[in-house]
Amino acid sequence: MQRLAARLRLRATSVAAICVGLFSSDVRSQTAPASAVPSFQFAMDARHTGRSSVAGPRAQPSIQWRVRARRRVFSSPALGADGTIVFSGVDGVVHAIDGRSGVERWAHAAPGGVFSSPAVLGELTILGHGGGAFVALDRRGARVWRAETEEDADASPTIAPDGAAILASRGVASVDARTGAVRWRTRGARVLGSPAVSTDGSIVFADVDGNLLWLRATDGAEIRRARIGSLVEGSPMIADDGAVVVASEDGHVRRYSPQGALVWDVALGGPARTTPALARDGSIIVGSDDLHVHSLDGASGARRWSVRTGGFLRASARIDRDGWIYVGSEDDRLLAIEPSGRLAWSVTLGADIDASALLVRDGVIAVGCDDGGLYLLSDR
Repeated sequence: MQRLAARLRLRATSVAAICVGLFSSDVRSQTAPASAVPSFQFAMDARHTGRSSVAGPRAQPSIQWRVRARRRVFSSPALGADGTIVFSGVDGVVHAIDGRSGVERWAHAAPGGVFSSPAVLGELTILGHGGGAFVALDRRGARVWRAETEEDADASPTIAPDGAAILASRGVASVDARTGAVRWRTRGARVLGSPAVSTDGSIVFADVDGNLLWLRATDGAEIRRARIGSLVEGSPMIADDGAVVVASEDGHVRRYSPQGALVWDVALGGPARTTPALARDGSIIVGSDDLHVHSLDGASGARRWSVRTGGFLRASARIDRDGWIYVGSEDDRLLAIEPSGRLAWSVTLGADIDASALLVRDGVIAVGCDDGGLYLLSDR
């Protein structure tokens, strides 16, 4: 349980916010973007496919700039419509950086470490923190609304197509992403990963008790559940046909049908703590503590290829518009892998790479490291 172990090391004492019910909202402003379509969220979309619409670097890139946080960067950076890159360290400071110059535009100090990756919706940035709350920040970094949780808000928020923000801590809640007003909430076991929105609109997540659950988007009622039997520290990924793919700490990757039936179950060589990504050909890309990035056939789970790394995999893969794969490793390297499985290049940065990379624009990629740096690299 990487995040829990890291939190124990980094925060010797903490007091979670206790509130009536799972979430209670403190709305300071009704200012909101006109569009309900997010500019960016964890794993690129509400299904968590990891697919990007831009082309990543083809040749080995060079570092253009580095911005430093005071502590290591675990969460993935987010991209605003104006090119702003938002990232945070486990020191709890959220930074908005000009995506070209690296100049800081604003900063916001949260009262606890940030493991949650931001979602950007118009001019709003939404994320959770270890102070026991999710917050929405405006384009100057001022708080718009706050939704308290009973435990640390480590899971990344998900923006559904209808404009709801799906938040998870102990149980799951749906709130209006623009105002923070609670639509519904559930109580249950803790949820570490970001909930996904399926092709039929249902909310899919895994809890720490080893269950995979589907909720109705309109009221949070449980539709079905399946038994995983192991901790899922990453997030579920929804395939094009509505199937759900999860990787778990027992080293297995499992695919479930939209109706919750187990389709296949593949054992890797070590714990899998990442969120599976969906390649352009429908195959599944997942990293493991067996020191490999694996490609599995989407229909059967058969292994297509594996690329060896020198460290554990905590970062999830990102897929560019042509199917190239970008992923960081705990051997301090950022890797680029062609769709065929050939390692195209690797760049060594300052420390372990636990955060998933961000494809900023054609030929440009950003990634956070355990040295507290956010690096921007380009092959142009």
